[in-house]
Order: sequence, then structure tokens, then C-alpha cells
Amino acid sequence: MRFPALLALFALVLMLSPLASASPELTSARVLPSTGTVGDTYTFTVHYTGESPVTVWLYVEGAAIQMDQVDASDLNSTDGKDYFVRTGLEEGTSVYYFKAVLNTGEEARTTSSVINVNGPEGFRVDHIDVVIAVLLFMIPAVWGLLIIRRLSRDLRETLELLRERKKSE
Repeated sequence: MRFPALLALFALVLMLSPLASASPELTSARVLPSTGTVGDTYTFTVHYTGESPVTVWLYVEGAAIQMDQVDASDLNSTDGKDYFVRTGLEEGTSVYYFKAVLNTGEEARTTSSVINVNGPEGFRVDHIDVVIAVLLFMIPAVWGLLIIRRLSRDLRETLELLRERKKSE
């Protein structure tokens, strides 16, 4: 008689223990857009499951940014809750990860990921072929204009000299 009662108690403890001591977990970590340029806004999101209250952080290159709840009216985080933050990023490759910290001190963390951010749009070294083509066109054009200007000035001076000679004759 004791054995079935103990077995039933053990089964009840096993069924209730995941609900009572569910470890915090972060899943579905992502950033949109996944690549971009300086000046773009990047939206980082992560899904948290676990006990409340919790603070969820985004770490980019070691700097912590507190994340906001997608739905602040959802007070039950044990069935999952989404968090987000929008921010700009500096040029280069940045390492980022998410971290949840409960008031009890318990933590959950995602693995680190990277995002590549290009410099601002505009002139880049890969447009050097256009610059060279423009310079190759502009140099002869400028020299041609200078030569024409000089010739027209010489012609004007020659015509003035001829007028003066004609008047003096």
C-alpha cells in the first residue's frame, strides 16, 4: 500500500517540478536587418520564457541596452514573452548577445552572434574607376578651354593692334 502512494507522490512531484522551477530561457534571437549601413535602425528581438520579474538586456560589443516588452499587458512570462530594442550601430563587425536577469539573480544568455555594418552610403573606393574616367575627360577639356581662351585673347589683342595701325595710317 505504501509503494503505490509513494509512486503517486513521486509522479506528482515530477509533474509539478518543471512548472515550479522552470529555468529562464532565451530563444528566437535575431536582428533585422541582418546587414546594413551606418545610419540604419536595427531591431533586435528575443523570446523569453521563465519566471517574472525579469530584465532582458542586449549586449553589443559589451555595452548593455535594456530591452522593452513587445506586449506590456502580458503579465505571464512563464508561457513566453517577446522583447525588443531598436538602435543604431557603428561601422564594422559587432558581436552581440541577449541576457535575461531575474530578481533572484538567476540568468539566461544566448550565444554570441555578429552583425556587419557598412560605412555610410556615398563615395566609396570601389567607385575609383568613375573618378579616373572623369579626370581623364576633364584634364583635356580644361586644357582645351585654357588654350581657346588664350587664343581668343591673342586674337583680340592682334585685332586691336591692327585697328590702331589702320587708324594711324
